Amino acid sequence: MASGDIAFSNSNPAANEEITVAAQIHFWSSDPNGVATNVPIDIYATPAGSTSKVWIGRTTIASLSVASPDYGSRVVYATWKNQGAGIYIVEVDIDTSTTDTDQVTSNNAATRAIVVGTPQASMGAITGHVTGPFGGVAGVEVDVLDGTGDTFASTMTDNTGAYLFAQVPAGAWQVHVRTAAGYVCDADTKSATVSAGALSTVDFSLALMATPVPALPVPFVVLAALGLVAAGWRAGGRRGDGQTA
Repeated sequence: MASGDIAFSNSNPAANEEITVAAQIHFWSSDPNGVATNVPIDIYATPAGSTSKVWIGRTTIASLSVASPDYGSRVVYATWKNQGAGIYIVEVDIDTSTTDTDQVTSNNAATRAIVVGTPQASMGAITGHVTGPFGGVAGVEVDVLDGTGDTFASTMTDNTGAYLFAQVPAGAWQVHVRTAAGYVCDADTKSATVSAGALSTVDFSLALMATPVPALPVPFVVLAALGLVAAGWRAGGRRGDGQTA
C-alpha cells in the first residue's frame, strides 16, 4: 500500500463531521491463480502527536484474487467522525497475524494526513513519505530547514515511511532527509510552501545503492593473446629457456 491508496470523501472536513475513508488494497502472488482469503483491514484515525493509535473500524476482504474478478485490487470503506479541529493521521493496516494466507507479508500499511477544520490561522503542516523499492522506509530522519539553513524541527519516519510536522508557520521552507545507509535519494532537500491551515506534501524516493563489482585478475592466456606478455615468458613466471623471472 501507499499514501495515494487512501482517499477521503472530504479532504478538509469540518469539526465533528462524518466522512468516508476509502483504501485500495493490492494483492500479488507468484501464482497467477492465487487468491487471498479472509484478509482483515484495520483503520485508525489518530490526532497528530498522540502516542496511541485510535482505532475506528475493521473490515474483512473475504476473497481477493490475482486474476478475475479482482485482478489484484479491491477498495474497502469505513466511516469516520472526527473529534474536533486538528490534524489527524489516518492509517490503513492489513492485519497479517490473523489472515489465512502467507502472501501478504510486506508493504502492508499506509498512512495519510488530513486537516479537520482550521486548527490555527497562521500555522500549517508538512507531511510526506520516504519510500524505497519495497515500500515505505522506517527510521529515516527528516528535517525542516528555514531560509538560512537552520533546523526548525526534526522527526523520524514511521513504520510506513510517513512523517509529519504538524505546527509549521506559513511560509517557504526546505525539507531535508538524511538518506539511510545503502540508499541514494532522488533529492536530499526539497522545497515546501506552507499555507495557513493546510498540508504541504513533500515525498522522497530512495533507490538501492549499486554494489561495486571487484575487478577480477586477467588470466595469463588472455594477456598472452593480447600481446601483453613478453615473448619467451609463460605462466608461473618462467621463460621458455627455463630461467625464472
